[in-house]
Amino acid sequence: MILDHLCDILFDVKVYKALTQIEKAAGIRTCGTVKQNMEVNSVSEINIEKWYTLKEVQAYLGVGRETILQWIAKRNMPAYKVGRLWKFKLSEVDDWIRSGGAADNAEPADDE
Repeated sequence: MILDHLCDILFDVKVYKALTQIEKAAGIRTCGTVKQNMEVNSVSEINIEKWYTLKEVQAYLGVGRETILQWIAKRNMPAYKVGRLWKFKLSEVDDWIRSGGAADNAEPADDE
């Protein structure tokens, strides 16, 4: 029974050494235990989108401040209030625009 336990430990050590070599070759940062390594690697693989300011969204869309504020109030433009500031995710703004959120709903007048 002790021999089996020692064999298991040796196997675990060999596997850990092999994984460490693979991680180094792949450029993966390790920090100790397997659980910690999994957490670090999964966090580093997450792509976190930047938050944009009202001015940045104005420049991105080429519209004025009041237009954006009206879209937030009346057309449910995706925006988040952080303190006194408005913050945006450009992916959400793009999706909103593609779904027709910024479309001018006024009917063209007949010139007949």
